[in-house]
Amino acid sequence: MARMLIVDDNQDLLKLWTKVFGALGHQVATACDALEAARLLTSLCPEVVVTDLRLPNLGDGLGLVRAAVAPQVSAKVVVIAGWPEDIRGRPEEKLISRLLVKPVQPSVLIRAVAELSGAA
Repeated sequence: MARMLIVDDNQDLLKLWTKVFGALGHQVATACDALEAARLLTSLCPEVVVTDLRLPNLGDGLGLVRAAVAPQVSAKVVVIAGWPEDIRGRPEEKLISRLLVKPVQPSVLIRAVAELSGAA
């Protein structure tokens, strides 16, 4: 199973995704903002990062996307966006592995993580 970092400023969603992915056998770490997530990236070396796009700190989730795919981390990135136009046409769009539009059905996110982590 995968080492995951899940980033969202919604604490209830973080708890839900932690429970869901933990029950599936993934090692899950969480962060509630992009600055905290950026600090965790190099120490955790997650295989998959699931992140909201609009986050407190670092301006937004675009900086986090860039950090997550940097050579020292090289994670697969799943972006969950309420406003997908925030990333469409931007250079970061080419860096992500999946773009999911809110609201995301749990089965869709589970399948995306499974495919990206090789657990499908």
